[in-house]
Amino acid sequence: MLAGGAPSSCWCWRGARAALALVGEVRRTGWMAEHRTAAGEQRRLALGGNAVLMMNTGTALDVSRQGRQLDIVLHGGEIMLDTRRDDTMARVMTRHGAIEATRAHLAVRAQH
Repeated sequence: MLAGGAPSSCWCWRGARAALALVGEVRRTGWMAEHRTAAGEQRRLALGGNAVLMMNTGTALDVSRQGRQLDIVLHGGEIMLDTRRDDTMARVMTRHGAIEATRAHLAVRAQH
């Protein structure tokens, strides 16, 4: 029994748990990513300063920037990041690990 007398096996609680699990999975796979490219599409993003990001086809990522710190969460796909003309500390994170670099030109691929 839960508070208020509702049984824990109530269909509404099972549905709520399933919905929360689905939201976590959607976020992890990039369905709700801030930036996405479709099949066959490529996109260039100017990230402020002189930092530039190229997204290859089928890529999903989130970007946040606070001062000189640039954080990129790559959910899946492939990117090329160029911060060679910028003092930005860039961090690219995937579910497999993270890369940190300053004044770098790097390519990162993460499978969905």
